[in-house]
This record gives sequence, C-alpha cells and structure tokens, in this order.
Amino acid sequence: MSNQGTGTLERLAAVSLERCLLKISGTSGGGWRLAGISVASGTLAEAVNRHEFKAASAAAVYIHVQSGLPFTSVMLFDPDDIPHIAKCFVGDSLAGAGAIAQFGEVMLLELGNIVLNAVINYLQNVLKKSAIPSVPMFLSGDPSHISGGLGVYMDPRQFFRIVSAEINVSGGGCVSRGAVVIILPEELAAALELP
Repeated sequence: MSNQGTGTLERLAAVSLERCLLKISGTSGGGWRLAGISVASGTLAEAVNRHEFKAASAAAVYIHVQSGLPFTSVMLFDPDDIPHIAKCFVGDSLAGAGAIAQFGEVMLLELGNIVLNAVINYLQNVLKKSAIPSVPMFLSGDPSHISGGLGVYMDPRQFFRIVSAEINVSGGGCVSRGAVVIILPEELAAALELP
C-alpha cells in the first residue's frame, strides 16, 4: 500500500465530513470532530486495515454506490465503544435503549446513513453526477470478514484509492475513535482530482 500526496481528495473528504460532524455535534449529546485524513492506494483488505482495531473485531456500516464508476464508503468503530458512541449520538433521552436487542446496530446504521450519505452526496455534486446509493448495511467481525463483505460489491484484488478519515467522538469525559473510509476506483479518484 502506498501513500499519495496531500491534495484534492483529502480536501473533498474533509469539507464534507467537517460539515456533517458539525451538524451532528450541534444536535447530539456529544462532540464529533475530524481528527485526521490520509489517502493511500491498496486493496479492500488494506482499506479495512487502515482502521486501528483495538480488538480482534470491529463494527462497520457501509453504503455502496452503483454507478458508472461504483465506489463504497465505510464507517468503522470498535464494538466496545458502541455504548459511548450511542450516548454521544442520541444523548441521555435513550439511555435505557441500550438494553434493547440490536440497539447498537440500529444506532450505527442511522449514524452511518447520515455521515456516509453526506460524503457520497458531496462527491456526486463535485462530479455533477447522480446515482442511488444502497441502503446502509451492517457488518461486524475481524478485518477479513469485513473486507469479504465489501468484496461482494467490489473486486477484492483490485487496487483502489483509499481515503481514510479518523473521527473523535467525545462526551462525558471519554473519547472514542472511529473511521470513515472511502474506497474509490482509480478512474473515479482521478475524475475527482480534475480542476
């Protein structure tokens, strides 16, 4: 996997994410901040492994855009951080909802729907194209399981441009980290970099 120079892709991802996270911070129970962004080339497995897994597994929400040049965006969190992320997202009003089966999964799907669609819509506006994204989908497991799930939509052997953004979620004196990973075919990345 090789790192690319700083440039247009980082700026596009940063603008779309910062706008979205600012809105979430203004309406949720926590602070949401972009902590860093980088671009590299690599396979689906390398894209997933850009997230620093604290444990052997992660929770992922992803949306695939099927268009002339399909791409996928993924949001990754460590499972142990889900209760904190839920509190920072929905606040104390749903504090008891954590006892509901699959609450964490549903909450992450909604969060992913908001954040990932903000990025997708911004990129489509830059390209002056439209496509209908898939509904958000949930995966959990080790990196190979997650990259295998993404491989249903994209060739796992292909090299992609990988935009990785680290997100800090803070509230109640704690900070959780997550990642948004945008997996772009090279042709689409090149089109986004045109002036």
